[in-house]
Amino acid sequence: MPHGLPPPFEFQRPDEVSELEWLLLEIQRIDGCQRTKDAVLTLIKAQAGKVIRFTYRVLTRPDHVQRARQLLDAGNCTPTVRDALVVAYGCSTRHAYHLIQEALNQRGKDYARAMEAAQQILI
Repeated sequence: MPHGLPPPFEFQRPDEVSELEWLLLEIQRIDGCQRTKDAVLTLIKAQAGKVIRFTYRVLTRPDHVQRARQLLDAGNCTPTVRDALVVAYGCSTRHAYHLIQEALNQRGKDYARAMEAAQQILI
C-alpha cells in the first residue's frame, strides 16, 4: 500500500455473525502490533453487556465562549450576540444560547474574584 495506508476493510457483515463478533473478527484482521490488537480486544470485551450511549452534545470550545463574551462586553444585546454566533460558527440557536450562558458565567466569576480582591485590599 502506498504511504503505509492500511488495506481497505470490507464492511459487509455475514448474516449469521452478530455485530460484536463481526467487530472482534475485523479487529483481528487489522495488520499491526499484536499487543495493540489484544489491548483493544480487552477493552471491547470488558464492555460486553454494558450499554454505550453516544450523545449529540456539542462540546463548548473556549474560543467560541470568548467570542460570545467579547460581543457581550461590547454592549450587544443577547439576541444580537445569538445571531452573530449562529452566523459565525454555524451552530444552532440552542448552542448559541449555551455559549452566551457560559460567557455570562465567566463574567460573573471574574466579577466575584475582583470583588474578593477589593475586599482583601480594604482589610
